[in-house]
Amino acid sequence: MNYCRGSLRLSIYTFNDLTNSYAIIQFEGKEINELLNKLISSGIDELKDEVEKVLNCRVKSLSLANGEMLYEGSKLPMAYLRIELDNSEQYSLEVYGESATVITNMNLSETYSKVIKLMRAFIPGVRIPKSRVLAF
Repeated sequence: MNYCRGSLRLSIYTFNDLTNSYAIIQFEGKEINELLNKLISSGIDELKDEVEKVLNCRVKSLSLANGEMLYEGSKLPMAYLRIELDNSEQYSLEVYGESATVITNMNLSETYSKVIKLMRAFIPGVRIPKSRVLAF
């Protein structure tokens, strides 16, 4: 048999003036598993409506995936949520039971504000610390 193989094309871009922020969220007490369960049990249309309401902007694109992460031999349930808004804001959330990472294309202050809004919507009654630490 003759197999025809295609070629791989790889393009890599770097933008020196591009802003990205990385956030790490650690859940404690009752909040453990709340966000993960919310994402796993919600439909994509429900999440889209909630995001639009909370962030006050139309969702251009929303991706939702559930699965597992293999970490040091243990399987952990996880969910992935990617949001792109009409105003060009982008959010990528990788969510586990006890933690989550968030990557945005906004500065630290905007990221903090928007992540807090999302957490309050997704986890009603979540306790937000009064202190705020921003790193540079």
